[in-house]
Amino acid sequence: MKYSIEEMQHAYAELNKKERPLAAFFGAIGGALPAAALYLFFGEMGGVLAFMLLLPAVVIGLFARYTGFPYRLKVRLPIGLLAMILHIAGCWLLQLNPLIYLLAPVCAGIAISMSKVKLSKLQDLAIDRAKMGRLGVEKEAEPT
Repeated sequence: MKYSIEEMQHAYAELNKKERPLAAFFGAIGGALPAAALYLFFGEMGGVLAFMLLLPAVVIGLFARYTGFPYRLKVRLPIGLLAMILHIAGCWLLQLNPLIYLLAPVCAGIAISMSKVKLSKLQDLAIDRAKMGRLGVEKEAEPT
């Protein structure tokens, strides 16, 4: 499907207007509270399965997605860092096997991927065109 430059410019401007990096990070912090409660719940259960330790990263990512609508990687990296720190703290709190600590980068990756907003084809094409400089939108106009 072929889109006009005006449609892509409008989609790109709307996407940048919707994305709020600070709200996404505070949403991730808000998601870290129920995620920490999940670690406490796992500790009360006794046995902890490895895939259960990935669930708090999903919660953090979803909270960040619906509060800040992040689509750029540099906005989503602090969310992954927060998930990694929470995973390490949860493993330390539960006194788990040290090999479970190796799931920290996986938790960060899950939180980063879960926090990304689903983009339409028009938005994806507009982002690609803007990166190439063919959209007519200056790089300085992007919010950081």
